[in-house]
Amino acid sequence: MTTPTDGRPQWATEFFAVRKQMAAWINDALARHAQAPYQGGHDEGSFMQSWFGHHLLCHEPRVMQFAHMLRDGIAHWSEDNWLHGFYRVGEVHHQTEIFTCFLARLWLTEPDDLTAEIVVDAGFPAWYDHDQRRFLSWRIGTESVGSGDKAGFEVPDHFRLLQIALVAHRITGEERYLTLCREYAGRWAAEIMAAPAHEPPLAVLSTDRRPSEEDVLSGVGAHHRADSPMDRVEPHVPAGTVDVMLDLHALTGDAQFAEAAGRLCSAMLPALRDPYSIPPAALLQRYRTATGDASLDDTARQALADASPVPEGRPVLVVETSGAVAGIGKRKDMVRWAYRDETGTLTPELSLSPSSLALGWQLTGDESYAAAAMRLIHQRLQLARTSLRDGRKHGCAGTSIGAVASGHGRDGSYGHITGAFLSLACGATRSLAQEQPTVRFRDAAGQPGLPEEIASLVRVQPGGEIEARLHNAADTALGVELAISDHPWQQLQLAAGETATVSR
Repeated sequence: MTTPTDGRPQWATEFFAVRKQMAAWINDALARHAQAPYQGGHDEGSFMQSWFGHHLLCHEPRVMQFAHMLRDGIAHWSEDNWLHGFYRVGEVHHQTEIFTCFLARLWLTEPDDLTAEIVVDAGFPAWYDHDQRRFLSWRIGTESVGSGDKAGFEVPDHFRLLQIALVAHRITGEERYLTLCREYAGRWAAEIMAAPAHEPPLAVLSTDRRPSEEDVLSGVGAHHRADSPMDRVEPHVPAGTVDVMLDLHALTGDAQFAEAAGRLCSAMLPALRDPYSIPPAALLQRYRTATGDASLDDTARQALADASPVPEGRPVLVVETSGAVAGIGKRKDMVRWAYRDETGTLTPELSLSPSSLALGWQLTGDESYAAAAMRLIHQRLQLARTSLRDGRKHGCAGTSIGAVASGHGRDGSYGHITGAFLSLACGATRSLAQEQPTVRFRDAAGQPGLPEEIASLVRVQPGGEIEARLHNAADTALGVELAISDHPWQQLQLAAGETATVSR
């Protein structure tokens, strides 16, 4: 453990730096957007995905006020532009994003009737065949269902519809939503388990027609990538396949869903060393803690141990658009990270991603991994805040603050905050469509949120053991209350400068 001269753990110093950057970004963004009405963008709310987790950790009421303003705009806009709760014409990739990246997160963070009504109203009209357990096309809408090159087979993007259905199930308790998800995902689980571990299926056939390779690659968004060993598993990341499988395992206890999720996580292991691949480590952490399966841990530890060190120099952000980019969590317009030495020479980032570093902490309990992860997160958020737009328009693009915080369109909503910091700060993992804290905090007076002078670091292990480290950076003693998992709230008194550990 690296400890500064003031006795504060390095991870705590970096925690406060990340929290400061998030608070500053939210404050600046609200000044820019709070008075701007909803414009009708299919991903207009996705730039604030990380704000919901920040609210659950720190309690920031303005986040919810702004989210409700956007929600009200969606409700009004949809009256003239949607039919039966969904787009009249669209496809499963883009037209689902307002639901999975914003409305579902809003309801899961703070349930309310209007948001619930919008999510449930989406429903599943004539584009699903319940008898055959298949979706009729990649192109869907309430006025038309596509045909031609996007019909006759299904791709991972159809899991986006299952994400909406699972939230509708949580809202209503109606079994029809869960039945649809269980039966449809079961088809994919069987195909995934029947395929070689490193070659999961890109499509499942729903008719006798065999689509061309070009049709399938178009349907899975292959235009964002180059050929790489990860190409077979990559489309399952932005589609949310692993997350849906783990949601279904939690809801049904059916082992086939856990096995399919584990198979996909196994295929992603080589990407743990990739400095730009954030989703693999976040998904593996969710898998190992949700299922108790630690069989991939040794391979993951070795991958992290073999990683390159951080280059020397001052961190910089590079904006460029290149050709297709190989690997998981990549877009050709994503920002790049580099280091500029005293001669002005740029060295590209070669070290682990923040999520892989966060996984290193979870695997080993070595605080240096956590400190390194949070250092990268705070440095990159600071660079993004001074160089990039918020991301309210075209929220799935790679060149925005939102993309850094919660991922771009190929990241499956896993970014520096959603895929790394929240795991470190409160043990958060995705549940349905939103990161949920394993450890919740409130101050000594019972007000929700982690007090500003206290830093937290949480470790969640596959066997269910949870450890929370808290540091008081105030000059005086402070009280804090925490609830670990479903255990009762407990009080903790921290002396000035004290670091304490609570385990369950």
